[in-house]
Amino acid sequence: SGNLSSVGADNARPGIVHRLDRNTTGAMVVAKTEGAHWHLYEQFARRSPDKRYLALVHGEVAQDAGLIDLPLGRHPYDPIKFAVVEGGKASQTYFKVREVYEGFTLVELKLLTGRTHQIR
Repeated sequence: SGNLSSVGADNARPGIVHRLDRNTTGAMVVAKTEGAHWHLYEQFARRSPDKRYLALVHGEVAQDAGLIDLPLGRHPYDPIKFAVVEGGKASQTYFKVREVYEGFTLVELKLLTGRTHQIR
């Protein structure tokens, strides 16, 4: 009672089912038992959890909703960064405008793929 799943304990991450990118906020999923851990892990591997995000973006988005379908890969001049690049991995994000402000837009995002830095 009170213990977490021992999965990931070797990397000082006992019970942690998935990760968050650096410099981001969000909810973490933590498992108490190994059975729950593997069940949750499989769900994330199949992308079955419905994860949605809110983002305040610069500019006034004209469309009410849409699909951003652009390939992502390492930035050609800065390999630490990711960018839209020809030949990159498929990346799809559905967006829906929630509110438009002067110079900014609040959008709801649903990542259809799980690329590194996709939401940025």
